[in-house]
Amino acid sequence: MLLSMNQRLLALTTNGLLWFATVVNPQQLGHTTADHHFRWSERLGHELNYQHTIANAKELAPKERSALLAFVLSRFKHPINGHDTDMFEDISDEQIQNLAANTRIELFDLNGDGKDEIIAQGNGLGPCGGTGNCMVFVLQSTPAGIKTLFDSRAEGFGGFEKIRVLDTATNGFRDIVLASHDSASDRTIEVFRFAGGRYRVSDCYYATTEPAGHPEGLRNPEISRSCPGEK
Repeated sequence: MLLSMNQRLLALTTNGLLWFATVVNPQQLGHTTADHHFRWSERLGHELNYQHTIANAKELAPKERSALLAFVLSRFKHPINGHDTDMFEDISDEQIQNLAANTRIELFDLNGDGKDEIIAQGNGLGPCGGTGNCMVFVLQSTPAGIKTLFDSRAEGFGGFEKIRVLDTATNGFRDIVLASHDSASDRTIEVFRFAGGRYRVSDCYYATTEPAGHPEGLRNPEISRSCPGEK
């Protein structure tokens, strides 16, 4: 039976859409199908627990604790840029050891392989600035030792106050949002996605509770695309 012109056009359109959906897979491009309208939640973004540190985390075996402590201690003792040098200036070796031991951690399987990665956040002046923005690391335990997937100061981002692991993933690793405290009403928020073996900044936003104020501004902050240095 012959198809009408409209039926043939519909068939061609449908087949074309199916081909596009099959061939142009967003996951193959390293992107997700997440909502592009970014939203920030003060409730879901959080500081790491001040009571859950390298020194006392019960999930760490003794060997894991020793390796992680040695890694962070070495990182603190060997500043890798001018900002680091300034932040750790006049801090004694004993204080640095305490700062390393009190580094806050959260264990999270970021790539779904059944083994937890380590999200770490500084605790105290040196790893943190006076406004509460602290060094953030994403680390992975490997047979060869601890591998750095992200180091906020080494990458030039300074410190962050709040962290959120998103439900979306890029190249097999969960996306991460880090938010810095700019003022009582303002934040810089950056989305990091995994590429080339590390977490790299993908998008950045500026969030403000003004002019709505409290508590409405906290529930629904005004969000705009803006990277540090652009404001």
